[in-house]
Amino acid sequence: MLQSLFLVSRPYLWIYTLGPYLLGIWIGIVVGDASFSSDAFLLLFLVTLPVNAFIYSLNDWCDEDTDASNPKKDFWESRVEVGDRSSVKGSVLFWFFILSISALYLDSLVQKLCLLWLVLVLTYNLHPWRFKGVPVLDHLLAFIYPMWGVIGYVTITHSLPTWLYLVPLCLFAFVMHQYSSIHDITFDKQAGLNTSAVWLGSVDRNLLLCLLLSLLLALSLVVIKLPALALVSLCYFLFFSFHYLQGEDGDSLKLYQYFVWGQYLAGLMLYILLDIFYV
Repeated sequence: MLQSLFLVSRPYLWIYTLGPYLLGIWIGIVVGDASFSSDAFLLLFLVTLPVNAFIYSLNDWCDEDTDASNPKKDFWESRVEVGDRSSVKGSVLFWFFILSISALYLDSLVQKLCLLWLVLVLTYNLHPWRFKGVPVLDHLLAFIYPMWGVIGYVTITHSLPTWLYLVPLCLFAFVMHQYSSIHDITFDKQAGLNTSAVWLGSVDRNLLLCLLLSLLLALSLVVIKLPALALVSLCYFLFFSFHYLQGEDGDSLKLYQYFVWGQYLAGLMLYILLDIFYV
């Protein structure tokens, strides 16, 4: 039971919530008026197992149609079988309860942001909304991952960041979502799910958009004077360029796996560059 609760959270993807959260705290310390907050430690725990278990339990429960023939689910993620639906639904409700109780102990502004995050997660996945199947809206709701950067910042500054910081966060959400959707194009299309990636059509078109978004991301980070982050974001541009050069025959699933593990390398590079630029 405990093992299944752990595995459904996709531990190798925790970096998508934990990374932005820690970065938000760091930005709050460097450019904001930071002060100690015990909320930071509670949230540090929540953005690992609880948040991810809730996200991916809900995702697995809602995506039975798109996951049915997706090979990613055979060895990289999990597929919900007919007999598993009740246990997965139970997992969703369990983690929803844990997150709700935990939120009661947070600062009021952080509570409001967590509530907004919850609304985004639910409307992204659940019918009758299921905005993950609406082009452009699926990009906007992908903000559920970098939004933890905003929550991290607010946790120790007790104020919202300037709107300029939201631009690179949104671009980061867009580029991560767009690339992660490329492998799923065929299977989403078969299930009638019209994501932005399906709407664009070919892998090459999707990769060109990823290249454009990664350049805009780097530029936005230069504008707000975070050159270390801008340098790391250029690594995304190089990776997307490599995939583009592979053409339609490139193994998108294998490259997606490299992309996920590359987030850890990007995190290490960012840590080193932050030491160089700011310490």
